[in-house]
Amino acid sequence: MDNKLTLTALFLLAITLMLGSQTASAGSGTQVIAKVLMDLNHHPSDAEKQQLSQITKDSAASEREKAIANAVINLNHTVDAGDKTTLRAIASDTSAPNHERELAGILLTLNHKPSTDDKEKLKKMIQ
Repeated sequence: MDNKLTLTALFLLAITLMLGSQTASAGSGTQVIAKVLMDLNHHPSDAEKQQLSQITKDSAASEREKAIANAVINLNHTVDAGDKTTLRAIASDTSAPNHERELAGILLTLNHKPSTDDKEKLKKMIQ
């Protein structure tokens, strides 16, 4: 009887951990992007580009989030001209979540690193 109870407890613990990790990952792409931008110095590092690349392949990430991550990957001092149209569309899309519109707006005005005001917005996204 003790073995059944132990196995049941372990099974429930495993399910709880799996569900908890799925819940915790919601919005994690935004947090990764915000963290990269907070630490940005002209362009993302190779390690940061790998993290951003994972977002572009994540089925849980929205298409807008994937586009924003891709724009950060392509970033070199400022946003690549090819990404500006997409970012403008995201920034003006009232159906997009606020954090996605803010990230797009931050990228569109970015020059080497985020402004002080933009860093405050990014800090809120990371928390």
